[in-house]
Amino acid sequence: MFTLDSGVLLEYITVTSPNYSKVRKLLKYKLYLPLTSLTEAYYISVKLYKAMRVEDPEVEAEKLFKFFLNHPNLEVVTPNSEIALKAGKIKEKYRVSLADSYVIATAETTSTKPLFRKIERELADKYWELKQKYNLTVLSELKI
Repeated sequence: MFTLDSGVLLEYITVTSPNYSKVRKLLKYKLYLPLTSLTEAYYISVKLYKAMRVEDPEVEAEKLFKFFLNHPNLEVVTPNSEIALKAGKIKEKYRVSLADSYVIATAETTSTKPLFRKIERELADKYWELKQKYNLTVLSELKI
């Protein structure tokens, strides 16, 4: 199936997003989640909750963190030395963020597709190469 980037998780709380219902459906399947994506989702969700003027953004972000951590269809993957080395090689070769490198390395290790919310700026010029080598996918390409 898929290994998720933090952007996919954040669509879960963005009710106005065109991907909101797609992500909710996606959570019915077995998915992998690098611990780095979960960490990133926490600190970005704090910012989002602040922008939404939620009363206690840190508490809400922690609830979201625990929701994903304990979700029955999400297997949180703590990076081991194999994943860390793969992530380092991907980071060096493609010049993507370290978090994105961990998503791709975890996906390769779990024989899944790395799933991102969208083609981010730093992925744009390498997207087709990454798609060909690692079967990288974005939500807009997903048919569920």
